[in-house]
Amino acid sequence: MNRFNWLVRREVWETRAIWIAPAICLAVMVLSAALGGMQLGFENGDMPTMDAAKAARLAMLIVVAISMPFVVTMGFTSFFYTLDSLYSDRRDRSVLFWKSLPISDAETVLSKLVVVSLVIPVVALAAAVLGQLLVGGIIAAKFGGPIGAAIWSGRTWFVGLGAALWLTIVSILWFLPVTSWLLLVSAWAPRSPFLWAVAPPLAVALAERVALGTTVVWHVMASRTFGIFEVAFKGAFDDTSAGPDTTIRLSKIQFELMPGQFLGNPQVWLGVVIAAVLVFAAIWVRRYRDESI
Repeated sequence: MNRFNWLVRREVWETRAIWIAPAICLAVMVLSAALGGMQLGFENGDMPTMDAAKAARLAMLIVVAISMPFVVTMGFTSFFYTLDSLYSDRRDRSVLFWKSLPISDAETVLSKLVVVSLVIPVVALAAAVLGQLLVGGIIAAKFGGPIGAAIWSGRTWFVGLGAALWLTIVSILWFLPVTSWLLLVSAWAPRSPFLWAVAPPLAVALAERVALGTTVVWHVMASRTFGIFEVAFKGAFDDTSAGPDTTIRLSKIQFELMPGQFLGNPQVWLGVVIAAVLVFAAIWVRRYRDESI
């Protein structure tokens, strides 16, 4: 166990993007909030007269929305880290050194899986919470009045922190098959792992479209890649286009986390099973691939 912990620490030490990317995202958001102009969809004269219920709902929307850029940043960081995690060892031939040590291939692959599935999301969660405090505080100071009071209310922060934590949990489970596929590609690809990761799924989707006239594969890939907010917040923005009146649109926003519905979704656990198979395949490839050639 101690050996495995050191493998995880090594990954964190050597991959500075794990904390640099969220830090850059946080700096950009803070500077944008502090120096940029803000429009919340209301006329300035409406702010002082906004009722408490509307202000509370808008404050929750603001605090929850602040965490979303960190999820996107986490996605890009995880993608490039995972794709390069095993390939880089083969590219610089350091894999021969690591194979000479009493470290199993399973430990190596699983340590990288832990980093991308736990360490990176936890760092992104910490940055998102800090962003909610800093950016939310700036917005509250700029607008003041009902919005400022609503942003600093305990209920708003309970919802905001809960949404950030829920996004982290959902991202870990929802992206697991994608992460495992990238690990397999990183362990096998002779060169250009990005092309090997992207081209085969696209080729399968194109073949399905030409041969069958359907787009099932494409929709599955799109959902697993870009559908995290939809599965995390069921019905979050239903009927928001009810009309030009911002009051009507805002009153329709619902943040329905519904963890039971997400955890009871067969697609989630099917993805976990597929991920287990892909991780096993990555370990097998890492173990039996001839790196001396």
